[in-house]
Amino acid sequence: MIEFYPQIKLVHVSAVFASGGLFLLRGALLQLGQTWAMAAPLRYLSYAIDTVLLTAALMLATILHQYPFVHGWLTVKVVLLIVYIVLGSLALKRGRTPAIRGAAYVAALLVYAFIISVARAHHPLGIFASSTFRSDCMNSGSGCCKRSVRARMIPSASSRTIIAEWENMPCGSAR
Repeated sequence: MIEFYPQIKLVHVSAVFASGGLFLLRGALLQLGQTWAMAAPLRYLSYAIDTVLLTAALMLATILHQYPFVHGWLTVKVVLLIVYIVLGSLALKRGRTPAIRGAAYVAALLVYAFIISVARAHHPLGIFASSTFRSDCMNSGSGCCKRSVRARMIPSASSRTIIAEWENMPCGSAR
């Protein structure tokens, strides 16, 4: 199934942005008093996008053998996802006052952005890891800032096959 890694990752990332964009739109409309943001078609679209997102995430975890509660950055993503869902629920329907809904909306958007930073950095500190993580790598002498998976094409006997290659990325490398 590794041969589908690039396509599954594209679906996952696209679903992340579609889900976040739809939440941004619905939350903003509700803040402006537009109750049609809670109409059934938009709710069902949100459910469909989130189902695709979760399915792609589980497929990626299976393909790459990276699992929550084993890998710290994925654990942080799962915990923050739960926080995001609770805040989103407060922002869209469960908040008792407009002030609570507004604060939960802003907080949910901040958590969403931090989840993305954790995913991009593959580090539990996300955006805050950049300087700390690099200096730790440099000081440890390992020369490794993060482990990443890169798909590359290799010729095989019958066809071209995509494989995943684990590599140590040197600090400051541009890939």
